[in-house]
Amino acid sequence: QYDVVREVAAVSGVSMLIRRDLILGLGGVDGAMTPVSAAIDFGQRARLRGAVVAITPASQVVYGADHEDQPRWRAESGRIRTMIKAYGALTLLWVLPLDFLTGLVEVFVSLFFRRWYGFDWLVSWTWNLLRLPATLSLRRHARRQRAGADSDLFRFQRRGSVKVSAMVGGT
Repeated sequence: QYDVVREVAAVSGVSMLIRRDLILGLGGVDGAMTPVSAAIDFGQRARLRGAVVAITPASQVVYGADHEDQPRWRAESGRIRTMIKAYGALTLLWVLPLDFLTGLVEVFVSLFFRRWYGFDWLVSWTWNLLRLPATLSLRRHARRQRAGADSDLFRFQRRGSVKVSAMVGGT
C-alpha cells in the first residue's frame, strides 16, 4: 500500500506492474519498438482502455542492465507508430501531416547546426510505411477496446512541439 500515487503518461518498461487481464487484453508490449517507445505506447493504450497509469514517488526500482542506446530514427519511428495506433482519426488528420512537415523543417534547420537528421527522418517514415498494415491491425485492436478520448492522452503532454523547442534551443 502506498500513501502517495501520482498519475503519469507512461512508466519505464523495466518497472511496470500490470494486471494480467490488462496486458492480455492489450496484446502485450509492441516488440517492434524501442523499449522507451514501447512503454509509452503501452501506457497510452492502457489509458485509452480506461486503466490508470501511475507511479509511487517513494518507490525505487533497481535493475542491473542499462537500456541500450538506440539510433535516433528508432525512437522517431516508435513515436510515429504510437500516434497511429492510439490517436483518433480526426487527431491523426491533424498530427501526422504536422509531424511530417515539422520533420522536414528539422532536416533543413539541422544543416545549419552541422547535424544531419535527414537520414533519421527518412528511415523513420519509411519504417512506418513498410509496417503500416501491421500497425493498422494493432490500431483496430486498440480502437475496439477504447474507453477514453484523445484528451485523456493530451493532458500529460507538453505544450508545443518538442522538435521545434529542440531546434530553437539547439539540443
